[in-house]
Amino acid sequence: MIKYHSVWIFGMAAIMAAMTGAADAQALQGNNGPPAVLQRRPLPPAPVQWQAVLDRLARVRASRQGPGVVARLVKSELDKTELPVLLPREGVLDTAKARLMSFGDAYALDLPQPKGVHITAYGNRTFLPAPAGAVSRRPITRLKDVAEDIRITQMEDGWTATFTRYGMVYSLDVSCDDAAAPECKTDGFLKTVITQFDDVGLGARAQAEAERFRANANQTGSLVDQLTKSFRDLTKGG
Repeated sequence: MIKYHSVWIFGMAAIMAAMTGAADAQALQGNNGPPAVLQRRPLPPAPVQWQAVLDRLARVRASRQGPGVVARLVKSELDKTELPVLLPREGVLDTAKARLMSFGDAYALDLPQPKGVHITAYGNRTFLPAPAGAVSRRPITRLKDVAEDIRITQMEDGWTATFTRYGMVYSLDVSCDDAAAPECKTDGFLKTVITQFDDVGLGARAQAEAERFRANANQTGSLVDQLTKSFRDLTKGG
């Protein structure tokens, strides 16, 4: 489980709970985790900030060379993902073996790197309540050219970073087969990885939701324009 702000984010334990039941999931992950968490009722899926997503897509498509990493993902997995998939720009990270696993309102993106280094990105729009202050004590990191506050934590075999973007919660993990590898000895490589994840991909479900948002926004804008014009006409007539 990954904690962030005032929510618990569904990790693999919660996915197991959905498939096998809370008791079986607790048994699968051992008896060290908090059993009550998996039995809490999830909150409704968080709303995506689609305008920010569409703005970012427009900028990325205008600047990137070629189709980007999204073209390497299995289409069926991407299409059933209901939130924006954060992707790295090409050139710094090895994206040749990128593999997406989607659960609809959550996903995991695996990016194997050379020399036993592993990058895994997670996105989620469904949350469980967490005790107040459970995460706020974790220090915040600010990175150049990254707008969001980042919370970085050391793991046994590497580092993990958590942040919000487009109203969703995302996590980036760097782990190493050799814990003494330079990529895992400090959080420096993880910070570089974070700065590379500035592309975004949308599958069929997410694209459809984004298009509905765009249509509603255009309709609302037209209505406001009509009301403004009517008000101006009435003012002139008076």
